[in-house]
Amino acid sequence: MSQKISPLSSGIYAHKTVYRSYTGYGRLVSEKVLGISRGSLIGRLFVNFFVFLMSGVVHAVVHHQIGLSSRATLRVTCTVGM
Repeated sequence: MSQKISPLSSGIYAHKTVYRSYTGYGRLVSEKVLGISRGSLIGRLFVNFFVFLMSGVVHAVVHHQIGLSSRATLRVTCTVGM
């Protein structure tokens, strides 16, 4: 018996999958490029900001590729962030 995956659950899976990658890149940029220590408040805030920024950029690129308007992209990106 096959189990049906809803679009919502596959979207959640995708977000959980890329989160680790974005976090790793955020840590790399904050520690190696900017010289911010890993455990500091600024370091943690920067990584969170970076993950949110990357998520928004990827959503915008995907929406552009599938032909959604920039207004729809902004609305969806802001909704995902809340």
